[in-house]
Amino acid sequence: MAGATPKTSWFSLDWPVYEIRETFFSYLAENQYAKLSSTPVIPIDDPKVPLIHTCLNRLKGALNGTGSHRTCFSLRCIVTSSDDVIEHFRSDATYHRFTEILGSWSSGDYFKEEAIGLLHSLLSKKYGLPESIIHATYFSGDTSSGLSPDNESKTALQKCIGEERILPSMSKEDFWMSGETGPCGPYVGIFVDGSNSQDGVNGKFIEISRTVFVEFNRQADGVLSPLQAKHIITGINLQCLAAILQKKESLYELDDYDNIIDCISSVSFHVRFKLPFVANDNWLCNIIDFHGQ
Repeated sequence: MAGATPKTSWFSLDWPVYEIRETFFSYLAENQYAKLSSTPVIPIDDPKVPLIHTCLNRLKGALNGTGSHRTCFSLRCIVTSSDDVIEHFRSDATYHRFTEILGSWSSGDYFKEEAIGLLHSLLSKKYGLPESIIHATYFSGDTSSGLSPDNESKTALQKCIGEERILPSMSKEDFWMSGETGPCGPYVGIFVDGSNSQDGVNGKFIEISRTVFVEFNRQADGVLSPLQAKHIITGINLQCLAAILQKKESLYELDDYDNIIDCISSVSFHVRFKLPFVANDNWLCNIIDFHGQ
């Protein structure tokens, strides 16, 4: 199947977005994951959530179940937050409000060591990312909230990634909670160092993946009790991964956006030049592209 083996160069136009996506599904199929159909960005059965903004939205209702499951999917997300509203257009070449997440969910099956190993193998062996540019964070606890450090994930990361490239995170945001009560658990983040990619991604660390280990149920009194069936939910930002693999400084330079940019150019009589992301001529096209999506 296309994309089943890594390319000879880890930053190359040999990695079109569609092939990155198909490689993800091919790899998970090899590991007995069933593919789910995509869903609209407006949730069908959750009136409390106006827009899909994370792959956790899709799986929230399944986290109290039992049994063994392995599924994967592609999900369009519109990222929103209280401090950075959707109308705001950021001059960050590696950031986009409307993005595609390659997601996977495993329930009542293997857990942290196997999950981290599978993800690392996908990035390093299938996509061919050099070990030296893969970095990770793990939840190191929060004393004010009584949350313990996730040492199990730290140990699992150390078996795949050099210890000097593993960093603790003390942010409460790296411990996911479905609400005041209910399923919850710590995150592991995977970042890629773009500083050695020959001008790709402008020398930044880019977060390309997050995995949440849903292993607790938060009670009304704040006590965390172990879930009967533990869950692993991983989301890979397709556009951010593509920017690394294609050696692009801007997400708007990805092959996935070519048709949109060409359409804008054709009706505006504006030719998009190979200029920096914040150059005025490109800025106009990017704004239209951003809001049009």
